[in-house]
Parts: sequence; C-alpha cells; structure tokens
Amino acid sequence: MSRWSAAGQDLTLDEYRELAELRYQIGCLQKATEDHAQELGVSQDSYALLLAVQGLPEGARPTVNALSDRMCLSRERVSQVIAAAVEHGEITRSSPEAEGTDDWVKLTRMGREVLRRMSLASRDELERSGNKLAQALLAVVKQGRRRHRGAA
Repeated sequence: MSRWSAAGQDLTLDEYRELAELRYQIGCLQKATEDHAQELGVSQDSYALLLAVQGLPEGARPTVNALSDRMCLSRERVSQVIAAAVEHGEITRSSPEAEGTDDWVKLTRMGREVLRRMSLASRDELERSGNKLAQALLAVVKQGRRRHRGAA
C-alpha cells in the first residue's frame, strides 16, 4: 500500500501520540546538533555534507549525485552547500580523469577537524538521548506490526 492509498484509514489517539513523540525526539536531536554547529561556527548543511562525504558507503564516489542521494537533497542544493564548504575551506573539488563525470569532493584538514568535533558532539548527544529516540521509533514501528496483524 502506498502512503497515499491509506486515505480511508485513520490512526488511534495513541498512534498519533507515538508519531508526535518520534518527531519530538528527532527535533530535539536536530536542535542539539544545530546548537553545537552554531557554537563552532559551522552550518548544519556543511556538517551534513562533511558527514556524507566521510561516511559514504564503500565503493561510492563523492560526487554531487551520490551526495544528493545520501543527503536527500536536490543536486542544486547540494551544489550550493559544496560551494559554501569550498569557500570556507572545508572541502576541495577535483575533476576525475574521465570527462563528462561529476567533480569529486574531498575533505580538507580543516573539514576533517570540523567533522570530528561535530561528530563527537553528535555521538555524545545520542548517548544522552538515544534511548528515548529509539523507544519512540520502536513504538511507531510496532504500530505497523499491530495494524498488519489486525488486518490479517
């Protein structure tokens, strides 16, 4: 069933509350990350880019297309974020040998340091709040299981 074909269905009040709690927990994590990024003078988009570049799956190339996919952003938006990160000295661009392919991006020393500091702070925040986030996610996942069992 597509997300749009569920129009005739509804959720219980508890299911709405579980979804609201999940969004709240995600928002709290996002806010903590934004606050730390601001303290470091880094944009949230720049941190997301640096993390996406460093954390690409094995064999993936750091191109605009790949990063667009990993960041769930349009190619145009990722290109803007890359341009800003290049301007701030966090990444560099390089052209691969083959013509007609996207430029590759690479973290600079400064970009690696920014990423390290932001990632340590993110990990610390997840250690503090991760259980609540995981519980909220599990509650929503269990909604689907309950609904599928009830429909059978």
